[in-house]
Amino acid sequence: MAVRSKSISKIKKCYQSEWLLFDVSKIDKQNRPLEGKLLAHSVNRNAVYEAWSKVRVNLPYLTYTGRRPKKGIVSVL
Repeated sequence: MAVRSKSISKIKKCYQSEWLLFDVSKIDKQNRPLEGKLLAHSVNRNAVYEAWSKVRVNLPYLTYTGRRPKKGIVSVL
């Protein structure tokens, strides 16, 4: 059964403060991802990277849905 592509912005709202890996199927004129298939999600970035290593992704998009650090704050991942 094929998984349908869905709006990336809607999917992001369902997974707060998690890393998400998408296979993008639709982009806008500025090459920003609009639709895709969610392939993996986790609060642990390494878990998403591990899942990514096990699948073939045509146009990958990895994003974090949590709060971004304030300007001037340095984060080490």
